[in-house]
Amino acid sequence: KLTDQDLAAAERRIADFALESKATAEPFDAVVMATVACASFPHGERHPYHIADLTAIAIAIATAAGAPAASLALTAGAESLPIGLQVVCRPGTDLRVCQLAAAIELELQRAH
Repeated sequence: KLTDQDLAAAERRIADFALESKATAEPFDAVVMATVACASFPHGERHPYHIADLTAIAIAIATAAGAPAASLALTAGAESLPIGLQVVCRPGTDLRVCQLAAAIELELQRAH
């Protein structure tokens, strides 16, 4: 059972992590990465077990850092399933992440 002290310690660790993440991300306007570590798979197929942990880690890092993010579905062609692309920006730059996601979508539409 978690105590109040355990909870307070965890909250301090998350706050410290957020500060470290902010300092690490400072030189970058955005990070663009795959939303998950595999391409989409057909409905009814079993979820690839090896990607669940990677996806959870990526989401946890952005969430703990307070970083705004947007996810886009990219198609490689009419016969292909979509691939997820995630745009993550610095905390406090919610508008910027929306602008970058919109610009990426526009460029991808022009390319097709």
